[in-house]
Amino acid sequence: MSGERVRYTKLPGHRRGLVNGSSLWLAPDHLLLVKSQRFREEYKRFYLRDIQAIAIARHGRFHVSSRALAVGFLWSIALGMSTAYPRMTGIVWSAAFVLVSVWLYISVDRSCVCRIYTAVSSDPLPSVYRTWTARHFLAAVEPRILEVQGAIDPAWLDATGAPEPAAWRTPVPPALQPDSTPETGARRTAASDFFLASLFLGALVEAAAFRLRIPALPWAITGIAAVQSIAAIGVFVDRSRGRLRSGIHTVAIAKLIWLTVLFYVDTAFNAASGLQTVPIAPANDLLRGIDLTITAGLLVGGLTISWRPE
Repeated sequence: MSGERVRYTKLPGHRRGLVNGSSLWLAPDHLLLVKSQRFREEYKRFYLRDIQAIAIARHGRFHVSSRALAVGFLWSIALGMSTAYPRMTGIVWSAAFVLVSVWLYISVDRSCVCRIYTAVSSDPLPSVYRTWTARHFLAAVEPRILEVQGAIDPAWLDATGAPEPAAWRTPVPPALQPDSTPETGARRTAASDFFLASLFLGALVEAAAFRLRIPALPWAITGIAAVQSIAAIGVFVDRSRGRLRSGIHTVAIAKLIWLTVLFYVDTAFNAASGLQTVPIAPANDLLRGIDLTITAGLLVGGLTISWRPE
């Protein structure tokens, strides 16, 4: 190449994490994929003339960005301040519920995977992981590919019966096509509805425990946790038999993992404090608030998965 400096334009999308990062840049004749890992960066070029397809599909992406971690840090500061101002407690936990609910909704329903295909490679584009970013990315890249490769021959469109695209499109080569077998099963079954109902009941009772100091409430929370575990097993059975699609069973797995973590954390806290309480029914308000937030967040995620349109 000559000594002329290549001018790059930043493309939509930037994945930021504690360790890994990724971004895309547009040059006059190629795309540049940049992957960073702390003090190391990797670069890969995709020449516009060689790109055969850019495939985007909806998919859950539970990415925690550096901005989300910053918001979590600010929330923890507000939580610490609420100990001195009791009236702030409800506002702080309500904010946590809203933030977790929004994150779950975006992660489940507004996320995607993006791959770029050439004749010799198929590479993921990590920075394009939200649907709105994908739209802006395609709007910026498609005209440049069309300019370099030219328009699709109308005779080919007539012969195949394919609709005329709004912008450049090229079929993925058969050797690189992903498995497109439709997923079997329903989005909802009786077991999944029962599981979500148990999450709602658990969140309701947990919220009541903040205000009502009824001796039976801890036992009710423990009983509901047992019901949630049984309901989760029913979700797994429906999933294994093909009656239920993937998605809601991930929520069930997350709930069982959290119940296990909660049991050990609550046991350790009670042992350190010399307390004897009902298992999986935290007496500590901080732990109870975390449990309520996670349960409510899983409920929102499960409802989004089960009730979103096809």
